[in-house]
Amino acid sequence: NKPFDGRDVLDVLQAKRRQLDRELYFYHGQAGEDKEKIAIRTAEWKLLINGPNIASGEWKTAKHDRFLFRIDRDPSETTDLLSRHPEVAARLAKKLVSHRKLQPQDGVGVYNAGRKKFKAPKNWVVK
Repeated sequence: NKPFDGRDVLDVLQAKRRQLDRELYFYHGQAGEDKEKIAIRTAEWKLLINGPNIASGEWKTAKHDRFLFRIDRDPSETTDLLSRHPEVAARLAKKLVSHRKLQPQDGVGVYNAGRKKFKAPKNWVVK
C-alpha cells in the first residue's frame, strides 16, 4: 500500500498543459564511461553532452561534444546555441554533473561486459 513513485504527466499527454514543471534528465552509458551521452531538458533549453563521464565536473574538454538548443523554439534541434549562451550551458551542466554523480560505482555494467565469455545455459529458450 505505497504510492507510485513518479509524477503524473496525464495533463501533458492530454494537451491540458504544454509542459511539465520540472527538468528532465537523460543518460545513456552502455558504450562505456568514455562514450556517455547525458542531457538535461527544461521548458526552454536542452543541453546535450557526449563523451567521457562528467561526474568529476569536467565537461568542456576536447573529448566532449556539447550542444545547447532552445528547445521551445527549435524542437528539431537544428541550431546549436552553445557559443551564444555559455552561461545557460554552465548552469545546466552543473545540474548534469550533480545528476551524474548519483550513479553508484557498482551500477549496471556496460552493454558488452563479459560478452566473449558468455555461454548460454543448455535449455535456454528465448521467445
